[in-house]
Amino acid sequence: MTLHRPQVLFLSVSSGDHDSVSVVSLQGELDFCVSAALQAYFSGISLQTSLRTVADLTDLDYLDCACLAVLVRLCQDIRSRGGSFALAGPVGEVHRILAVTGLLTWFDVHDTLAGAVLFTGIQRSADRRDPAWA
Repeated sequence: MTLHRPQVLFLSVSSGDHDSVSVVSLQGELDFCVSAALQAYFSGISLQTSLRTVADLTDLDYLDCACLAVLVRLCQDIRSRGGSFALAGPVGEVHRILAVTGLLTWFDVHDTLAGAVLFTGIQRSADRRDPAWA
């Protein structure tokens, strides 16, 4: 799925499988304008996703609280089924948003997609509590 604004890649989402780990790649800018579309995309693939899932944020330029909440709900859903969910490659503003909200330590976060695929499910902490606002 790809949505465009004039001159800006608004959202591009794709998914695939890497070593039995579902990888969802997010690109562009994720803000409240696309949160419903992002939620619908994840709802459509939720039953197909592996219990080991990674969101690749390497090419994500911006993430606001509405789309962050979508990622939190996806993570909660996967964890409730006994699975693990990780983020790969958040940098710049995306990394800052995760740090400011305290979610940098709540999510399993890896610098690279390869690291996330390799370690997803291995380092998951069972005692992580959901964010208060989720």
